[in-house]
Amino acid sequence: MRQILLTLLLVGLPLAALAQQECDFASQYMRLYNDEAGSLSCNTVRPLMMQRILQLDEVENNQEAQDIISQLKSIQILTTKDPTAYAQHFEQAKDLADRNSKRYRPYRSNNHSAIYFRQKKKVIVEIVYISQQRHSFSIISLTGNMTQDFIKKLAHI
Repeated sequence: MRQILLTLLLVGLPLAALAQQECDFASQYMRLYNDEAGSLSCNTVRPLMMQRILQLDEVENNQEAQDIISQLKSIQILTTKDPTAYAQHFEQAKDLADRNSKRYRPYRSNNHSAIYFRQKKKVIVEIVYISQQRHSFSIISLTGNMTQDFIKKLAHI
């Protein structure tokens, strides 16, 4: 019994560490930069909700919408309530993505927005959109099994 428990611990700890390492960009950003006042907020659309969205009449009758939504697993939208911090959050988010360049590759960037993606083999498993406008800051993290066409469509929206 003791040996089984020891084996489970030895196998489980590295798996738990790997699971923590594989968190999406929005979760990682929240963990690193959410202050004590909790000025950052994060809304998540989970896989079950994505399945329900696919069942909506508007989506069922729209093949393009079905193709796009079926590639998504979840969506996280991170925003801040503090207008004085928009520029700081924007720079921190871009810096975090750039520091993790082995994980996140830049797709497109300008003074007010940036798109990064994470790829495993030929499948895009995460797209990160970082945006700073005069009246808002947001990070949108899309996870799933997405194609290159998906990211091209998203970049033109």
